[in-house]
Amino acid sequence: MQKYQKFILSLLIMIVLFFTACSIQTRYEVLSFIFDGVPDPNLSENTAIKDSSAIDSTKILNIAANINKPKTYFHPPYQERSCNSCHNNSGQVLMSQPGLCYSCHENFEDNYSVIHGPVAGGYCTACHNPHKSKLPNLLLRKGKELCFNCHNPQIADNDIHSVAETSNCTSCHNPHGEENTYLLKKGSCYVCHDDFSKTYKYLHGPVSSGLCNACHASHNSKTEYKLLLSGQSLCCKCHIKKSVLKNENHEGIGDTNCTECHNPHGGDDKYILN
Repeated sequence: MQKYQKFILSLLIMIVLFFTACSIQTRYEVLSFIFDGVPDPNLSENTAIKDSSAIDSTKILNIAANINKPKTYFHPPYQERSCNSCHNNSGQVLMSQPGLCYSCHENFEDNYSVIHGPVAGGYCTACHNPHKSKLPNLLLRKGKELCFNCHNPQIADNDIHSVAETSNCTSCHNPHGEENTYLLKKGSCYVCHDDFSKTYKYLHGPVSSGLCNACHASHNSKTEYKLLLSGQSLCCKCHIKKSVLKNENHEGIGDTNCTECHNPHGGDDKYILN
């Protein structure tokens, strides 16, 4: 990418030098050979073109000067030099976080039942720069680097759920808050996996509620399908085994895996039988 940018920069400089070094007539002859419809500078109605080369050269030089310049994102009060929006005359902040931030930004505690730790603790500047940044949303670090500043990078090390290694954490997790413990975005699993609500008439409770993480680990697991537990142990997290065994249809099942008879995601009858 850097080699390509250097090539474009060199090309623009060469174009500037060509247009400033050659006469108007020479430029016209070269351009008219390459392009159709180039105005003839010798015609009276086009005499203004003789004075336009300097303007065009300036534009090209401006493009060349900015081609490698990284974009900077500014916090509006900082960009507008409205320092007193957040600071007093001594440079101290008018109030502590998150109250200061919430005077302009939405209060995430009003929107979500589970709040990300830094947000709950009022540490907005743990992730965002209050003045300016080279990254969108004034983030301090790029992608996973920001999350791994607090979280252990090993959380993404696995050989099954590869998406955790190749995508940003915010592809699946809401960085501010959500309605579940793991801050998983609603429907995030269905970006890659089948949406069972489109497949089955009846859905298993956790599936219907979008709580895939009630049964599956999102990162690491030693069991097949990244299940939190194996066999009946998983089902008995929610279902009471003694009550289940009282049903005559379950007599003698012992430790048989429930999925031998039931589809864990959904089915065409209310008992989600296979």
